[in-house]
Amino acid sequence: MKALSIHQPFASAIIEGVKKVENRTWGYLSLTGQTIAIHATSKRWNPGLLEKSQIRKLWPKCHDPKSFKLGCILGTVRIRAILGVDDPAVRNDPWSTGPKCWLLTAPLKLRKPIYCAGKKGLWTLPDSIEWKMTRSDWPTPKRPKCSCESGKQVCCLVSTDLGLVQGCRDCRPKGKPIF
Repeated sequence: MKALSIHQPFASAIIEGVKKVENRTWGYLSLTGQTIAIHATSKRWNPGLLEKSQIRKLWPKCHDPKSFKLGCILGTVRIRAILGVDDPAVRNDPWSTGPKCWLLTAPLKLRKPIYCAGKKGLWTLPDSIEWKMTRSDWPTPKRPKCSCESGKQVCCLVSTDLGLVQGCRDCRPKGKPIF
């Protein structure tokens, strides 16, 4: 698996799904569709006051910069496309500055970061780190909320007159649970 080292707070913004565009001076179309690991660099980024206020404006729930994890793999994202800064898909995105804009989707955050040294550019993860990622404690996807009055998370499929529907524990008596 390939990894990309990014300064904080941008690495966390990507993994949190806030920053959907990564700016590079280069980008190969062969990367489109690939899943890559996001590595937070070990050096702290030292923004000016203007940059700090811009980040707070784009990401109001941004943590204290001193609390960001450094020198570790935070999670993975998929590269949906690599576009020019003038492309309509990224032109109005406040994070896009180009010249090449990597459109990122499907961020998946590790529950515990995996500490390792990074490299500049796109680099290949060592086998030992990739092995740790495959055995890492990934979060379970959030289940949707049930449409009944309880608003609880869906935990089963319920057989009703309308067929199979997603339901919660409160819906079970109304139908027959399938799983």
